[in-house]
Amino acid sequence: MGVATLRLLQAGVPGGLWGPQFVLIGLAIAVMGIGFGLWWAALALVELMRLRRSGGVSFHIGWWSFVFPTAAMALSIGAVGDATGLMPVKVMGAVSAFTLACIWALVVTRTIRTALNHRMHETP
Repeated sequence: MGVATLRLLQAGVPGGLWGPQFVLIGLAIAVMGIGFGLWWAALALVELMRLRRSGGVSFHIGWWSFVFPTAAMALSIGAVGDATGLMPVKVMGAVSAFTLACIWALVVTRTIRTALNHRMHETP
């Protein structure tokens, strides 16, 4: 929601729909989304560490639910970095994009491996 609002408000400035000060509203909404995303990531990390200590988490299709919020947060951080031009935010955007790629690769690999493993165990 933050990225969409920010980009919409940015697009309205050259068209004369509103002044550049309205872009700050989109920026504030995007930053709030980043804050929520970081809170979610911290909570998910704590929960996954707890589950790992208690025997691990078996793979299931629900693992894909980690990909979407991570992607949304990476996009928000990138949009805020572009809008502000602040190098620390741009670096944080690069780190979040790399984290997203790692999570996506892990889930894709586990999905393919699980699908192939189940297919090999099917009886004809």
